[in-house]
Amino acid sequence: MTDKIFLIGLGHRARNGKDSVAEFIREAEPNTVIYHFADPLKEEVMNKNRKHPLMLREKSFGSYYWYSIWSHDNEYVTVNDSEVPFLHKIFNDRKIDVYWGMDGNGNDEYKDSLMLQFWGTEWRRQRFGEDYWVQKVEDYFMENCYSKPFVGNVFFLLPDTRFKNEVEWIWNMSNSNVNEEVASLYLKVVRYDYDGNPYYDPDRDKNHPSETGLEGVAPNYLIEAESGAMGILKQKTLEFLEYIKSEDKYEFPTI
Repeated sequence: MTDKIFLIGLGHRARNGKDSVAEFIREAEPNTVIYHFADPLKEEVMNKNRKHPLMLREKSFGSYYWYSIWSHDNEYVTVNDSEVPFLHKIFNDRKIDVYWGMDGNGNDEYKDSLMLQFWGTEWRRQRFGEDYWVQKVEDYFMENCYSKPFVGNVFFLLPDTRFKNEVEWIWNMSNSNVNEEVASLYLKVVRYDYDGNPYYDPDRDKNHPSETGLEGVAPNYLIEAESGAMGILKQKTLEFLEYIKSEDKYEFPTI
């Protein structure tokens, strides 16, 4: 019988060690499920069936462009370039007019970070509601973790937590009367360069909302380590596990 479900969001900047911490937890705890807010995002941007381009543009009679963006509901949504400036810059920089979809699985050398940023933030979150991806994660959590029998503690990890509404959802899963056995935490993981400065992924815009969305949000727990210090990172992860299993309840800072 399940003792407790630990729902943990690991945030927040890219390539700061969040996935490594998640793997260390999985090594230590057999009932670990790792999922990502970006998993359904990557599925959409991959555009697997490739019957239609994911995005294409046409120049108008004026000085602007029209973008047609596949809705995955058998139709395109058409917008002016002024409505999607981040996407317009990508198309201009790449000198393309058609984008069929991201090659690879989103975790390999074909990962298209800029298109993932656009689709996840400027497109889905801004146009379809900021909880678009949260709802997809909640559906997965309820089906693959909450409603399934486990023996002992369960750890449901989200190693790409980047926005305030994602942390709010994580914390609310503990506060809900329906989910009294769920313990929710926001774990912040910070990586430092060898010169002691915070690390920023050079392949991403460090000022993009997906990179800055949790600035100023106090975590339940903080893990810090220098680049390459995997032994220290693992030891701090094990200390984190000892902490959360010894606490009866956790403080939820105000966002």
